[in-house]
Amino acid sequence: KPLPQQNNCVYLDYAATCPIYPEVGDAMLPYLYSHWGNPSSSHAYGAPCRDAVTKARNSVATLIHADSKEITFCSCGSEADNWAIAASLRDDRTHVVVSSIE
Repeated sequence: KPLPQQNNCVYLDYAATCPIYPEVGDAMLPYLYSHWGNPSSSHAYGAPCRDAVTKARNSVATLIHADSKEITFCSCGSEADNWAIAASLRDDRTHVVVSSIE
């Protein structure tokens, strides 16, 4: 389904941010206000966040018919690019061609 538009505007700068579906915002609210712990930590504040990340990873994996161990969430495009470049060097590959864009 299409995202709602504002003032008939076509927004093309998705490099830094993008609109989200209302359902996504609703799902995020508890982790913005109530469950804000570090999901990688071992203390009680992190447990609900860790559970949410695990659930999200499983949902994405199911959606694209992958194993949840294959799903990596990144904090930004540069991190995702670095993961992709590093992964492309596996399996005895000796070089990677990249552009200067990123």
